[in-house]
Amino acid sequence: MAPFARPARMVARGVSDAFARCLRSDLATPLDVALAKRQHAAYVALIRDLGIEVELLPADEEHPDCCFVEDTAVVLGSRAVATRPGAKAREGEVGPVAMALAARGPVERMASPATLDGGDVLRAGDRLFVGLSGRTNAAGRDALARVAADEGITVVSIAVG
Repeated sequence: MAPFARPARMVARGVSDAFARCLRSDLATPLDVALAKRQHAAYVALIRDLGIEVELLPADEEHPDCCFVEDTAVVLGSRAVATRPGAKAREGEVGPVAMALAARGPVERMASPATLDGGDVLRAGDRLFVGLSGRTNAAGRDALARVAADEGITVVSIAVG
């Protein structure tokens, strides 16, 4: 079996008690942490009901955004890329996710000055659309593109206004 191939497997992370302090643009609307935890539990249960193995990492109380694991890594065929989140406060979230993925296959790590949030990446077949944003820079896109090319995947930049 090739790394990261079937059977389907997903890494998730619990919702932190500090979730109300997560990075977001709408600071006026309060977050309901208990509701977020229930919604996350229902999401994980649904994924498991679909027959997908879920490795659930514990929440990290020092990182309110830790449940958004898709920002910390991008899986590309036989390898994964551990990102460097554009928000410095999120850098500590990468290590545990990268370690979980390393148990399944090789993980490449981005280096400074690259920044990339996996949420700025959309895969469509053999293409990755990468939004250049306040959290993803050209160096991050280029670092991802180098690994993606080895997997036969093309990276397309999208300017995010």
